[in-house]
Amino acid sequence: MEKLKTRCSLQEIAVVIGAELKSIQSLKPDAIIIEAIATIELAKEGDVTFLGNPIYRKYLEKTKASAVIIHPDDLPYALVPALVTHNPRLGLTKLLKLCLKEKLPKMEIHPTAIIAESCSLSDDISIGPNCVIGKRTSIGGCVYDRLNFV
Repeated sequence: MEKLKTRCSLQEIAVVIGAELKSIQSLKPDAIIIEAIATIELAKEGDVTFLGNPIYRKYLEKTKASAVIIHPDDLPYALVPALVTHNPRLGLTKLLKLCLKEKLPKMEIHPTAIIAESCSLSDDISIGPNCVIGKRTSIGGCVYDRLNFV
C-alpha cells in the first residue's frame, strides 16, 4: 500500500490521471476521499486500486476499495466508483508518481562516496553513503544509489 501525500477527492484524482469519473448515483464524487493506493485484493475503504488485466476482473465485485482505475470495457463489472481510462496502468503510474514525488531523496553526492575522476555523472542524481563509482562509469539522470552500493 502506498500512502498519498495528501488526501484527495476522486474528482481531483480523475483530473490528475486524465480519467473520467463514473460514480454510483447515490455517492457524490467529491465526498469520497482517497488516502492510499492498494492492490485490488487488499484494498480497503479510503484506498484506490486498479484493474490492468481482465484476469483480475473477478476481484472487482469483492474489492473493499473506495474506487478503482479501470478500462472502459471493465466498467459494467465495477461495483465501486470508477476512474475510467483507456490505459489504467498509465493512470496508476501517474498517481504513484504523485505519491512518490515527496519521498525521493535530495539529489546530492554523499561526502563518503568514492567516485572515480573518469566518471560521467548527470546533475540530477543522488549517490548515498559509502557508494563507490568506478572508472569510466556513466550515470544518467534521476538515479539514486543507496548505502554501500559499488
